[in-house]
Amino acid sequence: MPRSKSRKTAHPGRVRLPRQVLLPLPDTYVRGQSLASHLALAGCGAADGNQHSLNELIRITYLAFLLWEAGYGDADAQLFFDSETALDTAVVRAQQNASWRLEETEAALMKRVLRLYDEQLSGVPTRSFLMAEARLGNLLSKAGNASPISRKAPSPRQSV
Repeated sequence: MPRSKSRKTAHPGRVRLPRQVLLPLPDTYVRGQSLASHLALAGCGAADGNQHSLNELIRITYLAFLLWEAGYGDADAQLFFDSETALDTAVVRAQQNASWRLEETEAALMKRVLRLYDEQLSGVPTRSFLMAEARLGNLLSKAGNASPISRKAPSPRQSV
């Protein structure tokens, strides 16, 4: 009697994923990421904020956007556009006066992004999160560092 094909040859070219990547992110990882993101926001709210904290908030905003684009989280594109604009403004301000802190309105936007990011982390499969991180790494490695958010900028709001 002929043997059936083994799982490795049954679907050539198909990569078998470890079970862990199909599961949600581990709770300890989610808590650690959430704590790090909220500490970055707190760091940018203080008078002695630093560039690392602001860069972390930028990274989180892009990750949240990429996860949202993949279907995780309830938000609209305007949140990301407004957040990116606020962070860009904060970077320009910091380069001018060496104060790496967010204004109140900028911090309020980032709080909304962090709430969304916490929600995304608590429910996203590990594979989707890793794919978003890889996509962000790919975007950052390209010359010019084109923003994925600004490429999908919403049309300007019409005044009534």
